[in-house]
Amino acid sequence: MKRWLLFWALCALPGLADEAPQDPFDVMETAGAISAAQGDDAVYVYLSESLRRARLLGPLPPDWGLILGVQSDMLRNTRQNPAQALLLAEEGLEVAARAAEPDQQLINMLSTTRAFALADLGRFEEAHAVMTMALPMAEEMIGKERTEYLRTSSEAWAAGQMSYMNTSATDLANKVLDRAETAIDRWEYGQAVSLAAQAQMPEGTALPQAQVRSVNARAGQIAGHALNLMGQNDEAVARLLQAAALIVEPGWEAGAAPIWKIEPVIYQSLAYSVFFWLSRAARDQGNLDLGLAALSVAESVTDDPKNRVTLLFSRSGFAWSAGDKAGALAAYQQAEQVATSAGLDGLAALTHFYIARERADQVATWAEVDTAALIAATDHALDVAVSLNVTDAVFLNSEASFYLANTDAPEAALRYARAALQGLNQHMAQTGDTAAGKQSYQRKSRTLIETLLFVAHRIDTTQQGANCPADPDPGRGCAIILENPEN
Repeated sequence: MKRWLLFWALCALPGLADEAPQDPFDVMETAGAISAAQGDDAVYVYLSESLRRARLLGPLPPDWGLILGVQSDMLRNTRQNPAQALLLAEEGLEVAARAAEPDQQLINMLSTTRAFALADLGRFEEAHAVMTMALPMAEEMIGKERTEYLRTSSEAWAAGQMSYMNTSATDLANKVLDRAETAIDRWEYGQAVSLAAQAQMPEGTALPQAQVRSVNARAGQIAGHALNLMGQNDEAVARLLQAAALIVEPGWEAGAAPIWKIEPVIYQSLAYSVFFWLSRAARDQGNLDLGLAALSVAESVTDDPKNRVTLLFSRSGFAWSAGDKAGALAAYQQAEQVATSAGLDGLAALTHFYIARERADQVATWAEVDTAALIAATDHALDVAVSLNVTDAVFLNSEASFYLANTDAPEAALRYARAALQGLNQHMAQTGDTAAGKQSYQRKSRTLIETLLFVAHRIDTTQQGANCPADPDPGRGCAIILENPEN
């Protein structure tokens, strides 16, 4: 579609140039050169900037409808944004209609662009009506043979179907959600929440409602996942409950078998993700009953070994929250057996670390922590689990530094804390996340710095020349002065 619109634009230039200022045609000529040299993305940026500058000078002249039409088409084809494309096409029609003698060829081009955007959004009846009116002039402009694709598209819309020239709005929304999941993988949680919001779709269109519900449920799941990782658990639970309501009938919260609004076999991954993250966010919120109910639903829709291991991690967390320390350790040990039997080396290494951490949690005093076992499990997980993308080094280093900080291995704790802080600082220097997303990592950075300073203090109190009690009175500060022969 984009190439045909550009073709129409070039065919229309001589006639338009006699009736309108030259500015928009100079823009099109430059855009053609940029397209040949740098590609579509550079053209989009150039046209956006040209429109911005033109708007600063006042209302757009009628012939600028051409630029709006081309930019609308690019939004559909290269930016997968039919909603914004529709707005630009309609603005272009309004701009072109302001002329004393409106250019009907330009209006016709804008109408076809509007029709395709409407169809992308599932508004087939409107799209068919618009294209039916535009077809006669389109045939005069570029010939009947070259407008055949317009006719076949209109016929598909009349039957309530997408044409081969369309990209379904649900497909476009899922592409945006793919980007949101990638943002989570990059730890850009605020960006993931923003993208998930952009992908929300209205119900009541001609698009298949099961697909619309699945898109909206996926958007809610991704937003809830990201919000949970940002520590905003109340908001996370609210979003995930909304997502759950789109795919299952009420009653599961009380332990009833889920009655699905979607086919769980087809949408198995979605159903699992919604209820897994709901269980985690509810547990973090302190709502154990809701969390356990959601966990049971997640367990009912999957038998994948990776998911089973992850679900056992959650079972351990719920056992710990309920005061069942033996149950917490047993769940981790069962997870290790599942991971090992399935050949999931990365998950097995991570589970081994969790077991060592759990045992450190369960001893009565820090002096009883098996530091050698925890250090060995951490280093093994850093070597295996991180390389297999099962977890990240910042998490492992942070956890290890926290659990070793008060033990007989402060040097190891300091090493892990430094590595975690370095990794977190590198991420924060490179991230393109939103302000809210960055704030969540600033809080993590503060916790790491506190751990690092605490451990460094413990080490320095044992150095020769330090005059500082190991356990100062509450509220009492302590300065450590070490003589340096070089100063």
